[in-house]
This record gives sequence, C-alpha cells and structure tokens, in this order.
Amino acid sequence: MSVFEAIIQGIVQGLTEFLPVSSSGHLAITQHIMGVTENNLFFNVMLHIGTLVAVVAFYYKLIFRLIKEFFLIIKDIFTGKFTFKNMSHDRNMIFMLVIALLPLFLLFMPIPGTGMNVKDFADVISGSEKYFIVVGISLLLTSILLILGNTFNNRLIAKAEKDGTLSENGAGKKSLTVVDAIVIGLTQCCAAVFPGLSRSGSTLAAG
Repeated sequence: MSVFEAIIQGIVQGLTEFLPVSSSGHLAITQHIMGVTENNLFFNVMLHIGTLVAVVAFYYKLIFRLIKEFFLIIKDIFTGKFTFKNMSHDRNMIFMLVIALLPLFLLFMPIPGTGMNVKDFADVISGSEKYFIVVGISLLLTSILLILGNTFNNRLIAKAEKDGTLSENGAGKKSLTVVDAIVIGLTQCCAAVFPGLSRSGSTLAAG
C-alpha cells in the first residue's frame, strides 16, 4: 500500500463516518478500485481509532455530561434516592444506551450445526467471492431505510404543522423508548455483520 492510497482511504473514512452511510462499505469499494488487496487489520483499526478520536473531540461535552450523570445515578441508587419517574433527558439517554447495547450479545450466539457465532458470519462474507454483491445490496438497503425514515419524519412534521404542535426542535420524538433502544440495538447487530449497511443510517431510520 502506497502513501497515496493510505491518504485516499483516510479521506474516504473521514468523509463517510460522519454521514449516515457505511464507511466500511465505501472503504471496501475504494480499496477495490485502487487494487489494494492486502488485508491490513492494523491499518483499518487505526482508521477507526482516528474517527473515534474525532467523535470524542466533537461530542466531548455530551460524553462528559453523560459520564457525570452515570455516577450520579450510581450514587442515587446506593443512597435510595433513585427513581424511574421524572428522569432527566441525560438519565433516560444513559438507560437507553445500555438497553441498546444488550442486543449486541446476539453476535456471540452460536449458529447451530456450523460451529460459528453470528459475528463469524461477517468473516465468511468478507472472504466470499460475492463480497461486493453483499456490499452493494447493503448500501441499497441503507438508502431504502433512509428514504423510509425521511418520509416518516416528513409526515410527522406535516401532522405537527397541521395540529399546531410543531416546535423549534421539529416534530420528532423527544426521548427514546425501550422499544426504540431495542430496535436500534438489533440494527447495530445487522450492520456489524453485513458490510455496507450503515450503523448510523440504520440507527437514524430505526429511531
């Protein structure tokens, strides 16, 4: 891999990670176009770590606020002051994040008769001759999910405008529910298995 190829892949990763599209899918297509055949796990991990650093730098205030609120929840639980009623937005977000992470354990569920876990299916796909067909179908599925999500959101806005309930923040949900969190967690599982299926795009459509 040349320096130019590494720079191009870094640019693709950076541009697509903050958009509701699959960065891994676009990165795979970019590598295929440039003829990059070696599977450099360390390089791919570094690309995602770079993205993680950028995300933390952008959302550091929210992240620190949620971490602080998490320890306050622990404190309230041990002092007997915790209650599920009238939880703040940040506390609700923390609980929904925990619930959304639970379906990810499905990735470690064994597939009967194969000797593999669900997560191993991703390795099977990556080594298949039909890998790019799967990537293409997953990218199309991401597009469909985004279109459906946008259509549903526009209907909510139109209804809110008609009812006179449209606020400055739009007409979407003010907070996530348990069902929302579970659905988002399940879409994250699917996105972890199928390359090209956007995690952020699936989350936006599911939420």
